[in-house]
Amino acid sequence: DLFYLRSDDKYSLRKLIEERRPSCSGTYECGHITQRYCGGKSPSTFPAEEVIKDGDVVTCHINAMVINSNGAIAFDVDKITSVEGKNILVASGKPHVTGFVPEKCSASDSIKFIDKTIDVERIPLDLNFNLNCVHVVTPQYGKKK
Repeated sequence: DLFYLRSDDKYSLRKLIEERRPSCSGTYECGHITQRYCGGKSPSTFPAEEVIKDGDVVTCHINAMVINSNGAIAFDVDKITSVEGKNILVASGKPHVTGFVPEKCSASDSIKFIDKTIDVERIPLDLNFNLNCVHVVTPQYGKKK
């Protein structure tokens, strides 16, 4: 289950990355926050009552851009709320938006450095975005064609 950023917001985050990104090759992500991972070798266990309905809108607050020593970039999310003002949880306990993934790295690596304060550069931010909740029925991650 994912909270997707809207196109204009993705563009805003990409511009922030372009200002700070080291000169390495890689992929821009800036797509979503994962509430609950449902595929692969280790799907999340998460209370059903905490899962947001497909199509609902939530608001997130991004408090920092985090740059790892390998050039990977993610945005630290310190709060997600429903339109009713309820705090929304994510299964990992580390809500974030993966921003930039260097070659030979994986987007899922961002969870390993998002909450670090040592060996990373943390740039304070104060950004709010609305996101759309989408339930992913068939996981697409890691599938090879």
